Amino acid sequence: NTSGTFVSGWDFTEDINTYFRVAQGWKSGGFNGEAPTAATFHEGYEPEEVVAYELGMKSRFLDDALQVNLAAFYNDISDMQVSIFLEGSGGAASNVKNAGEATAQGFEAELVYQVVESLRLSANYGYLDTEYDKFEEGGVDVKDLKDVPYAPENMVWIAGDWTIGTWSWGNLDLHVDWSYNDDYVPYIEPSQNATAQIDSYDVLNASLIL
Repeated sequence: NTSGTFVSGWDFTEDINTYFRVAQGWKSGGFNGEAPTAATFHEGYEPEEVVAYELGMKSRFLDDALQVNLAAFYNDISDMQVSIFLEGSGGAASNVKNAGEATAQGFEAELVYQVVESLRLSANYGYLDTEYDKFEEGGVDVKDLKDVPYAPENMVWIAGDWTIGTWSWGNLDLHVDWSYNDDYVPYIEPSQNATAQIDSYDVLNASLIL
C-alpha cells in the first residue's frame, strides 16, 4: 500500500495558525485464524482504507496564557473491516470481514489556561458521528440494521493542576480531572447490544503529589 498526505497551513498572526490536511490510511488485510472451515479461511479479507480530511486552528492569547485548538474532521472509510461474532457447536469465535463503506465525522476542541504560574486549567471536548454508507451481507445492503461499535457521540475532559507550595526541598502539587463518556455499543448486531450496551459514565480522579 502506498499512502500520501497533504498539509497546507496559514498564519493569520503570530499567535493564530490554521491548517488543512488530507491523508490516506490503511489497515492490512489478512486471514481469519478462527474460521470455521478451510474454505472460509482461504477467502480472507481485504485491506481497509480511509481518506481523512481535517480543518483546524491552533492559537494562543493573553500573552500565551490561553491556548485554544479546534479541529473538524471527516473520514471516508472503504472496505471497512468488522468483526462478526459466530456461534456454533464448536464454541464461540469471530471472523473479520469487509462490510462496505462508512463515514466518521466530528470535531474536537481543546483549551488550556495558565491562570497564574501555580494554576493551570484544561478542557477537551469531542463530538463523533459515525454511520455505515453500505454494509453488504449476503449480497444485500443491511446498513440500517447494523450498529457501529465503540463510537460514543460525546466525550468531555476537564482538569486542574495547582502547585500548592514550593520549597527548597520540593513541591506540593494537586491534580484533579473529570471525564464523561457517552453510551456506546460493543457489537455490530443490535440483538447482542440489547443486553451489552455500555451506558454513559463519568470518572473523577485526584492526586496529591509531594
